Amino acid sequence: MYATYNDSEVQQHKYPWYGFDQQEPPAYPTIRTLRYPKVNTANPVVTVYVVSLKTPKFLFPHAIQFTSQVDKSWYVRWTGWISERQIAVLLLNRPQNYSIISICNAVSYNCQDIFRDETDGSRWSGLGAEPVEEDCGWCGGAALLGGRDGVFTSAPIADTGGTWRHAMRVTQDSRTTLTQGNFEVTQLVGWDERRKLLYVMGTAPDKAGERHLYRVAAPPEPGAWPEPALCLTCAGAAPDPPVDEPESENSTSSLPSWPTSTVLPHVSDENDSLPTDCLYNRVMFSKNFSYYVHECLGPGPPASWVRGRGGEARALLWGGEALRNKFAQLAHPQVKVFRVEVQTNREARVRLHLPPGFRETDDLPLPLVLQVSAQPGGQLVTERWKPGWSWYLAAARNFIVAEIDARGSGGQGEELRTEIYNKLLTVDVEDQIAVLSYLRDNLKMVDGSRVGVWGRGYGAGAAAALAAQDARNVTRCLAALAPLTDLRHHNSYWTERYSGYGARAAALGVSAVWRRAGNLPPRRLLLAHATADLTAPPHHALALASALIRQGAVYTHQVYPDEGHNFERSSFHLHKAMEQFFDECFGPVEVADWDAAGMGGLFPFRD
Repeated sequence: MYATYNDSEVQQHKYPWYGFDQQEPPAYPTIRTLRYPKVNTANPVVTVYVVSLKTPKFLFPHAIQFTSQVDKSWYVRWTGWISERQIAVLLLNRPQNYSIISICNAVSYNCQDIFRDETDGSRWSGLGAEPVEEDCGWCGGAALLGGRDGVFTSAPIADTGGTWRHAMRVTQDSRTTLTQGNFEVTQLVGWDERRKLLYVMGTAPDKAGERHLYRVAAPPEPGAWPEPALCLTCAGAAPDPPVDEPESENSTSSLPSWPTSTVLPHVSDENDSLPTDCLYNRVMFSKNFSYYVHECLGPGPPASWVRGRGGEARALLWGGEALRNKFAQLAHPQVKVFRVEVQTNREARVRLHLPPGFRETDDLPLPLVLQVSAQPGGQLVTERWKPGWSWYLAAARNFIVAEIDARGSGGQGEELRTEIYNKLLTVDVEDQIAVLSYLRDNLKMVDGSRVGVWGRGYGAGAAAALAAQDARNVTRCLAALAPLTDLRHHNSYWTERYSGYGARAAALGVSAVWRRAGNLPPRRLLLAHATADLTAPPHHALALASALIRQGAVYTHQVYPDEGHNFERSSFHLHKAMEQFFDECFGPVEVADWDAAGMGGLFPFRD
């Protein structure tokens, strides 16, 4: 099975390529093109084909035939085999308010719809989770799984505790919710058809920053109430008695199988128990669901094991001793996570990175830098161990760094996630301002005269909107990296998902960030973008630059030739430039009470 995309009607984005990485750059730049669908413009047209490999010399592709209501404007969000003769397809219409699950049977592969999800206009269709963005590439999970017992997916489910994304089983005649409670299923991992067990990843109840593996026993009868999901990676979870069994064929893991057909020996008792601080997990199951690779990714340095399907440890793959020892020698920031009420019955999750050895009783206010992401459905405040620039600013530069998950973020229920529908760069920005004002006004450790914000991509656009809407003058400086300043010129799938299609999306121009450029001065401004950015093309940054020039604003503008959205080759230069920018904005930090001989060349407080 494969898909083809006809993008001949999609308009082109053209950008120069200077070739400065060559020993002899060309005298003239080349012009590169990319088919780039924007809001209310033509999208690529997708066709899904099936080919029988039983006769390799005669391969005849056969196009899957969807039902009549599915026209060429629809998205194919996910497709996969659920048996040797059945394909499941998740379809989504262009306005993204209507989803369909279809089953296509051999030999003709004409499809039959078995489930439909149509919204009431207050949100986008949430049927089938978005792929989890992971650095491993292959471990993002599936939107659908299935077999002879039906199709498994996830969807927003309402109950007395609110609306949360949960696992469900769909057949032609029934729909059964398989998980419940105040936690969110983030990923379908696999369906063990032989044992009738579904494996999913999800948050912990009322702990949005955690990720755990859950096992769900599917009820034998459609519509029957399932047993509660069993968490296999939660602290205190008792592993099942170990069972040795060789690998054999089975369905259906959404992840690559563990390449072994042998029975793994048990490890010694000291490796049998799960570390109590393993709060952010990732797994990869074997083909037969007898074993899984368990990666503990936080809150401490990572480690990984091979475990039996019941959770018992079979082998330690990597304990990370060298990394742990190195990390222990460094002065790393203190982390505080708490909640701030931003609206009635609405709270934001906040994380502060504080300098090593810092005491809240110390009478030494410090500069605060807010990192803005605000990516719809995303999360900054998680338990994953992820050293980055925030750690550096706190540990080496003695800044306080804040991160906020508020309206629009994931892990805290569908109501919070979908409040940004048709309200991008409004309610999410309001929450960032509210929390930032709270931190300035209520924490004596924060120097209220030295507060800066920065972001990348949508986060940079949100940071710029925050500064422009900052009527209380909380912020003093803004660093915007590859900002999205006009969502009409972002890709169609992303923007129309959160802002609607047609007239609704066309109205985005009124709220474009560059239109508010006059509210940014007298703040210090750093604008950085790359000429080969295909996520936030230079058009966005240049629209803001043009508006700033018309306003007579003096600002710093950095351009990175032939770089992409993540500034891969120039990351060190970019971060040094940002560090210098915030130094100039905040002025020197008072260091009279600091121990300059701190560990690792950092500057922790004296005890």
